[in-house]
Amino acid sequence: MEADERLRIEQVCRDLVSAVTQRGDRRDVEGAAALFAEDGVWIRGGKPWQGRAAVAESYGRLPATQVTRHMSANCVVTVEDADHASAITYYVAYHHDPG
Repeated sequence: MEADERLRIEQVCRDLVSAVTQRGDRRDVEGAAALFAEDGVWIRGGKPWQGRAAVAESYGRLPATQVTRHMSANCVVTVEDADHASAITYYVAYHHDPG
């Protein structure tokens, strides 16, 4: 794989991480889940959630009145090939529940 293609894939993955986080913070659960491949896996709270339905379900445990904002950093993308990559990102989550 050419270096410029690897860099493009890495950036697309980092943009995806940001999009998932922002949609989740806005409670756009379906929009966040739609960013995952049908068989994609998200490890949240130490638990793997596989597939779009499971990713959407992972948001269901949050209190309805809770406001959350994530600050993400250190997103490291590992490109396996043109069709496969994984990423690890660290988050600090700020929660506020006015209710």
